Amino acid sequence: MSVDLSADSLLQLQTTAAALAPALWKLILYALAAALLGALAGAAELISRYRDEPWHPFRILSGRLYVFSNAAVSLAVYGALILSGAAILPNLSPGWKVLVAGFGAMAILRSKFFTFRTSANEDVAVGIDAVVTTFLQAIDRNIDRQQSLERWKLAYGYLQDVDEQSSLEVLISLCKSNLRSYQGVTNEELDAFKSAAKELLDRKDMPVSLKAVTVGLALQAIVGSDNFSELAKEFRASQGLPPCPPDRGKNRGPARASASGTTAP
Repeated sequence: MSVDLSADSLLQLQTTAAALAPALWKLILYALAAALLGALAGAAELISRYRDEPWHPFRILSGRLYVFSNAAVSLAVYGALILSGAAILPNLSPGWKVLVAGFGAMAILRSKFFTFRTSANEDVAVGIDAVVTTFLQAIDRNIDRQQSLERWKLAYGYLQDVDEQSSLEVLISLCKSNLRSYQGVTNEELDAFKSAAKELLDRKDMPVSLKAVTVGLALQAIVGSDNFSELAKEFRASQGLPPCPPDRGKNRGPARASASGTTAP
């Protein structure tokens, strides 16, 4: 079945499309702005959870999916406001619709229908918040596994051969001085590091090398792995230790005992 359009009909369609194009583009731009705000809100939540390595969550798929889900919910909320905005929030300007949709996604994802207490005296939320919390916990575990492996390899690689108590004391002093250079490090974090370092110095049941590795792990938890690597290089140079081979500082952990009882490199 074919439809013949006269020249006047085609001209009218073109005129109508030309008239609607600016409004359509403006609607698309507002929708993208709402999605961007939602994505930024989700990204800010992830960054706040990993202050020492703020960009680490975006290197893994689950972190990127969380940001995408926030953007998608914001886009859906904006669509709902456009389709039935007069009934939901009348007289709302386009800019306010973008803000409501962008930041309203967080409220929706954190919504709870009700909370009940189990026999173990634990509060369990029922609602979308329960799904989001489980998803964030999965991200936490994934990132924690990756970070712990990377941090152990770095700390062990750089500090495994520190065997003098005096060198350990220099390492701790250097770490304390380094921490004071950060504006974002709180007094609580600094005091906790000092307390942990003092406890390590007083222990008699732990080798000095393992104490040094533990100090390296504690410092990485605050300043991140990259900053620790630079400090470790300076420490080794100050103590006359040979530079750490790249493979030992990045790709090797502690020696492992094989089944035959020998030590694998």
